[in-house]
Amino acid sequence: ARAQRRHEQGITPLRRLGEGRLFESLREWGPGDDLRHIDWKATARRGKVITRQYEAERRQHVLLVLDLGRLMTAEAAGVSRLDYVVRAALELSYTAVQHDDNVGVMAFADGVQHFVAPQRGRLALRRVLDVLARVEPQLVEPDYPGAFRYLAAHNRKRALTVLFSDVIDRFASDALVANVASLRPRHLPLAVTLQNPELNAVASLRPAVAQDAFRKAAAEELLRAREEALGRMRRAGVLVLDVPPDRAAEAVVAKYVDLKRRGRL
Repeated sequence: ARAQRRHEQGITPLRRLGEGRLFESLREWGPGDDLRHIDWKATARRGKVITRQYEAERRQHVLLVLDLGRLMTAEAAGVSRLDYVVRAALELSYTAVQHDDNVGVMAFADGVQHFVAPQRGRLALRRVLDVLARVEPQLVEPDYPGAFRYLAAHNRKRALTVLFSDVIDRFASDALVANVASLRPRHLPLAVTLQNPELNAVASLRPAVAQDAFRKAAAEELLRAREEALGRMRRAGVLVLDVPPDRAAEAVVAKYVDLKRRGRL
């Protein structure tokens, strides 16, 4: 059933071993290599069969970064925002392993609480799932500078770094914006933020009384500040996926597959 659902969502196996990807280097040809990639000039020079190696032949790294701070304690439709994030992270980690990528996870609040470096295969998936089963949101301000210093020290290989977090106002988002942007150019940062359906509904109200007008104005101001923060991340080169909570899993998997297809990792 799970495989059928992914097929229906368009999540199918990608082209293998560099087809249509950027040339990286030359190496000796081996059994199973595509004959179309043989470099005949290099073969003549070296006296042995040489093939072109493409970037897609390297196993790529996907690192899930979960913000467990106070904004993740809120609920949407009776479900905590962190629960939506965990489901999305589960789906993405499963899909990354299916595509033969390395997968890892970091979770932090006012300090780093869990870290699993990107690794390959089912063992890596089990380690990631173990972390995701244990995370809990906390009523603390997240320490973005500390978390990203830790990340820089412990994960030097290029990775699609998927940050599950949120922004609510300029003051709260300044540190997030600055630190997630610092991942570039070594890493490809993707910020996944969850929209607030209740806030959107209040901002769309047609006020009948003064109290409704005040609520509407406050909601509109919060949404403006939030969009400004997301815009700053985009201008800094961060990919941003801002989605309703119940669509987060589907959207982040689709984004990952799209980035793979376009050779962005």
